[in-house]
Amino acid sequence: MKRAFKQPYIWWTLGIFFAYLLLNVLLSNFTTTLLSIPYYLDTINWSLLLGSLFLSITIAALVAINMVYAYIKYHEHKQLKNVTAACSASVAGLIIGVCPLCTASILPLLLGAFGITFAWTMLPFNGVEIQIALIILLSINLGVLRR
Repeated sequence: MKRAFKQPYIWWTLGIFFAYLLLNVLLSNFTTTLLSIPYYLDTINWSLLLGSLFLSITIAALVAINMVYAYIKYHEHKQLKNVTAACSASVAGLIIGVCPLCTASILPLLLGAFGITFAWTMLPFNGVEIQIALIILLSINLGVLRR
């Protein structure tokens, strides 16, 4: 796994990390949330917002490391195993958005098109449990890729 942080792979890791974060911010329209923060300073649950931002950054880092490490392993063995979990977690990370509590992400919007009402706030921990599950899935996948 240390090879993902050495030349030339470190540039790919950083590029995927920032591209994933940018795509996540754009798809979840998080910029609108950032612009409205000054108006709602009194009502924001800062621990939940900052925790969710930390989890999103962790997911982006794990996605980048998983993708680069899978690429390295592919070139070593010429076979692609155990990449499905990383790909599905990457897509799920984009579906949940940056902050599941404060942004409208892709899944609620898609379900709304079919007349189904859904918001991450309906879940017991406001969608943070999905982010933690993604981190666990990406960590397990990284461990499997290391073998």
